[in-house]
Amino acid sequence: MTQAKRKFWRKSFISLLLALAMLIAPVTLTACKDGQDGKDGSAWLTGTDTPTASLGKDGDLYFDTDDNILYQKANGSWSILQADFGKQGANGSDGENGADGLTPSVTINADGYWVINGVVTTTKATGENGTTPTIAINSDGYWVINGTTTSTKAIGTTPTISINAAGYWVINGAPTTTQAL
Repeated sequence: MTQAKRKFWRKSFISLLLALAMLIAPVTLTACKDGQDGKDGSAWLTGTDTPTASLGKDGDLYFDTDDNILYQKANGSWSILQADFGKQGANGSDGENGADGLTPSVTINADGYWVINGVVTTTKATGENGTTPTIAINSDGYWVINGTTTSTKAIGTTPTISINAAGYWVINGAPTTTQAL
């Protein structure tokens, strides 16, 4: 038999085996039964005192943050796993002072939207029922106007904004020429 014929029959045989395996596999797989559930994993717990017997389950770990002691629960009771973590090191030196913040430029454009440092926000400057809007900087550093976070990053601190008796906006104590809507 020539090399080409052997190659042909070998490929044909492998193809036949694969086809049979694909026909048999679904029958075999559907006949399997569900295995047992695995064992629950352990948990890391922390506290400021020795752990009580009612806390956690066997295999759990507990770290006493006051005394720096690591416990492990086995057979319903806690035992010390590690108690020698060393002493706390000395405080490091203070870092350099940061640059002074900038007072933001806050205005209202002709369409009645807040403009912060030249960036138009998507929040109207109109107060609800004549009330002064709330303006703040959230923990991520973005301006928040009337509870709506803007896409403008704040630079500096939250300004003081109010409406004077004549109906004009007052920013950081300085009256503007923009009337509150």
